[in-house]
Amino acid sequence: MSICYNLKNPFSPVRHTISLLCGLLILPFAGFSQAFTALEKKVEANDRSNDSSPREKLFVHYDRPYYKVKDTMWMKGYILAANNNTITDSTGIAYIELINNAGEVVKRTAAPCYWGRFQSSIPLTADNFPQGSYTLRAYTSWMRNFGDSLLYESRFTIINPRADEWNARIREVKFTGSRITLTAGLTT
Repeated sequence: MSICYNLKNPFSPVRHTISLLCGLLILPFAGFSQAFTALEKKVEANDRSNDSSPREKLFVHYDRPYYKVKDTMWMKGYILAANNNTITDSTGIAYIELINNAGEVVKRTAAPCYWGRFQSSIPLTADNFPQGSYTLRAYTSWMRNFGDSLLYESRFTIINPRADEWNARIREVKFTGSRITLTAGLTT
């Protein structure tokens, strides 16, 4: 027995199934094209915004990673446009903060920026900077608009050589020929 369907009949089950499958395949792409058009508009708006007022990147160089109490930290920094890495000084001021391990800002200073460069120095006094690890954070006021995750941060250490934990005790001295060997340790 053979079953023959008339595809010209609008109520044919095969024609109905084919129409349903075509509709299910085309329907998601119609919504996707609208979402893609919206995404294209957002990307174009973001590009226009970056061209008219680009993000900034800031880099700081300082003279060493370890300091003694009462030293002076000397630093030099650069402000660049993030979209093409060219020097910019659109904001005019770079803010520099020194933060202790507890997350407290110990010192904040502002350095004027000329031709995309700035320099500053911070005296590390014994009253404000006890021995420990610190974070140097630098940013411009424009950078704060994009969140704190893109601010420049670097760690350094301040050492107080007169502190008790730096007292060394010699445990053993050996003389062998023309060589002297010392075994020492820090007192705790």
